[in-house]
Amino acid sequence: MPEDTQRPGGCLGKDFRCGRSRSLRWSHDLSALAEWISEGYNLSNERMHAGEEVDWNAEESMDLLTQLRDRLTDDQRKMLNAIWGSYRETGHWITRKRLHHLFRDRFQVNEVQAALTDLGGCVVYEASDDQKECYALLFLGILMTDQGPDLEELCVRYLDHVRKLYDQDPDVEQVNGKQIETDLGISSEQSKLLGALIYFGRFFGRSMGGAGQPEWGATVPEDVDRLHHHADLHRYVRTRALEGYEQNVPIEENSRMQWFMRKMGRRPSDLLNPLEVASEHQMAAPELSTQDRLHVDDIDSFERVQNVSPDMVAGFLDNGFLDRTEDQVQSALEEMLGVPHHKKDWGGETNDLFTANLVVNGAR
Repeated sequence: MPEDTQRPGGCLGKDFRCGRSRSLRWSHDLSALAEWISEGYNLSNERMHAGEEVDWNAEESMDLLTQLRDRLTDDQRKMLNAIWGSYRETGHWITRKRLHHLFRDRFQVNEVQAALTDLGGCVVYEASDDQKECYALLFLGILMTDQGPDLEELCVRYLDHVRKLYDQDPDVEQVNGKQIETDLGISSEQSKLLGALIYFGRFFGRSMGGAGQPEWGATVPEDVDRLHHHADLHRYVRTRALEGYEQNVPIEENSRMQWFMRKMGRRPSDLLNPLEVASEHQMAAPELSTQDRLHVDDIDSFERVQNVSPDMVAGFLDNGFLDRTEDQVQSALEEMLGVPHHKKDWGGETNDLFTANLVVNGAR
């Protein structure tokens, strides 16, 4: 093997050497391909919604995931397998120190980090799990592991079953792990794993609870009425995994959040000076239009609050004060939003709860 392919993050597969320009060109091409796939997928959805027939050619949108898998170095593949293996076995992502320890005989810490950085923050990212610094995978990263093809097939079986449930009852709203375990003839361990995949792949509608636990429950996907038109559910799963893919997304926690803030048109400094930003927003509040305000009634994920009157919750208040700890309130929000891991509060954090599960106006 050539010397430049031995470093864990030095190249991304056959004929892709360590030169920076080659790596950037590779990432640009794949990001452009992902954008093209996503646009084509959305256009097809619009055409189907309008009643037009759509020719679902799976080969058009499945090349990118195959390329990403093929271009993994052996070391990158082993790292992804170790990260996913930790989650499967313990329900927690692998700590950074443990992953560094696994590769200590061959690579220094910065080389392991470089290998993962090469993959980008749409595949793997640094996270905090139970106040421990960890490496975690997104759905795309999970599908890039050695178990990826089998996990993809499990998702396809689930979506096909949900499609059949919808065909039998168009008003179907919820499913649960025990029901799916029986209907699909899978083991309890597979059902538990499927619950995690449904969460990570966002194959649920407004809510999901117990992701990664033996007894999980989820609303059916919002687009369940369109699944009937998907001739190839493998393409559906892969397109979901590749939505928004960009190779240059940082994997470091704060840098990643700042990157997404910039994508949303927000200032990265909003994360670094929360008190200053809060003060600015408070002073500017009288000038805000109703379109700039977001009330709890406007959030789809909290739609049930519209059926709750003040009298119904009065018993929880003591002179207008809710006697619950911050940790209890955050745990409740995590449960409502289907966040499988509890993030404990600490003084140096830049956010209390960071999730992509919040649904507003039908979109996350």
